[in-house]
Amino acid sequence: MTTEVKKSLKECNNLITPSLRQKLQLSNPVIPKLYCLPKIHKPGKSVRPIVSAIGSPTYNLSKWLTNEFENLPIAQTRFSVKNSSEFIDYIKNIQLQEGEILVSFDVCSLFPSVPIPQTLDYLRELLELNGLDDKIIKEYIGLLYNGEYFQQHEGTAMGNSLSPFIANRFMSKIETEVKDKFEYFPRVWFRYVDDIFAVFNRKAISLDNFVAKLNNRFPTINFTYEVEHNEQLPFLDVLVIRNSENKLEFDVYRKETATLRYIPNDSHQPFQHKMASFNFLIHRLLNFPLSKERFEHEKQLIKNIAKSNGYSVHLIDKLIRKHKFKRTLYNSTTFRRDTDNSKFASLPYEPKFTRGLDTIFKNININLVYNSKNKLQTLLGKPKDKIDNNEKSGIYEISCKDCDQKYIGQTKKIYID
Repeated sequence: MTTEVKKSLKECNNLITPSLRQKLQLSNPVIPKLYCLPKIHKPGKSVRPIVSAIGSPTYNLSKWLTNEFENLPIAQTRFSVKNSSEFIDYIKNIQLQEGEILVSFDVCSLFPSVPIPQTLDYLRELLELNGLDDKIIKEYIGLLYNGEYFQQHEGTAMGNSLSPFIANRFMSKIETEVKDKFEYFPRVWFRYVDDIFAVFNRKAISLDNFVAKLNNRFPTINFTYEVEHNEQLPFLDVLVIRNSENKLEFDVYRKETATLRYIPNDSHQPFQHKMASFNFLIHRLLNFPLSKERFEHEKQLIKNIAKSNGYSVHLIDKLIRKHKFKRTLYNSTTFRRDTDNSKFASLPYEPKFTRGLDTIFKNININLVYNSKNKLQTLLGKPKDKIDNNEKSGIYEISCKDCDQKYIGQTKKIYID
């Protein structure tokens, strides 16, 4: 794989600069590693397989290609949404008609189910539409698991930078073809990765028949669905509610597995880390178009969460005022801050040592990001295969066999004892 990447990059001399080519190829790559995470929000003992591509031969190349693909003018899809706020903006003024119901669709295991040959054709089409060379090189993904080497022959790997774009492009083509070829297609259809929200007219076609036709498009792609219950349907973290006038209202949705447990106030963590979750909760509170009653209920819930994690409820009021002030300032001025070109540096968090460093480093245009080495993960162990130290690059020491002298060096290649 390393040889193929280098060969492919050399063939692109007219497309990329020598410095970029050097940046895209790693000097000492490692094989991607497979590990699994449990799906705690679903019944049974199912797991989500993830292929960690960090440090692999195609790691830098995949990230660069993803950015280049997404910036193509025709790469944007008309059915996908970026987040909950954009989703709400699209549907908040919809008036439901007679016979229409709220339905959510889900594609089972989308990434490993994406048919590669058809998706490559879609990517070639995308390149041609943008006037670019349509030559695409595809290699099966090699990976390491439990000391053994495997190849992934079907689908895309969750964990690869290109996989979300490839899966999104495939789903976009399915949606476009279905809309053009099916006798009926829902007038409202929005998708976030593999989750779809739709307004479906039962008078036009049976829902089961529609799903059956979807599943007949590709043998590896399987759609499931859920209809509204008690005139409510969750989508992402939004609870979509049909009111008595057949208009849509919204509330915050939390899964049954939500513990409402956040970083405690007395934990050994940077204050910014502790506030991150509450800033998110308040940002959502202020940006979702909630009724007054639902707004007050959500605000009280956030205060209860803060109190149960050792924080003062007054902290939430302070954060709300801060967010409102920022939003008012943003809406009342046309001035926008220039692009931030500052750099970032990571340091272990130690309150007595790091407390005054932020201001010092900001004066030289460096933002500090603190990390903690004492994590639960270090006690539970790592699920990925460990790379032998002799297979890593870095600083090494060699002792002389005939004297007490030592040589210390640095290498980008594999160290061989």
